[in-house]
Amino acid sequence: MQKKNTYIHKHSLLRLIGKRLSCLLSHLNTQSGFTILELMVVFSLSAVIAGGGFFAFTKYSQSQAFNHGIDQLKLVYDQARNSAISNVKPGQDCTDTSTLKGYRVDLDEDTLTLVIECLNGGVQADVTKDDQLPSRVKLSGFEACSGVEYQVITGNVVGTSGSLPCTMEIYHEADSTNLKKELVIGVDGRMSVK
Repeated sequence: MQKKNTYIHKHSLLRLIGKRLSCLLSHLNTQSGFTILELMVVFSLSAVIAGGGFFAFTKYSQSQAFNHGIDQLKLVYDQARNSAISNVKPGQDCTDTSTLKGYRVDLDEDTLTLVIECLNGGVQADVTKDDQLPSRVKLSGFEACSGVEYQVITGNVVGTSGSLPCTMEIYHEADSTNLKKELVIGVDGRMSVK
């Protein structure tokens, strides 16, 4: 009796394994993959996401260039002011035998110029350092703030038109609505952003 039960169990077990194996093999023979519609949906969504990422990156790059332009302008005014107060002479044309008169900041639409005013034997010998604003970052209304002079040791500040404070605008050409700030040079020669 035991032999018969063992035989039935082995036989049903073999039949079960056979069914499972044939089911597995039948799945391997069928083709599987994505339909053209599914692929089109995936590629369309990928394109939309990539386009949004590119737009965000462009806006971020413009914002960074704009902020760098503000920092650059502030640095030039601070450098002129601090160097004048501390009576720092650059070693090029303004040597130890020269008299340092002061520092001046000249502006153009996209150029910042730091002018070091020196007198060599009574002759004016200016040293200039030019710097460009980042690409597509521009200044407007800068005429009153161009030529601001910082006198040595006293730290007195003189504007070209004689009137400080003066205001100007900095903007990015690609987005002059959102990326636009007003800059003010105060009577003490410090720049602030409004």
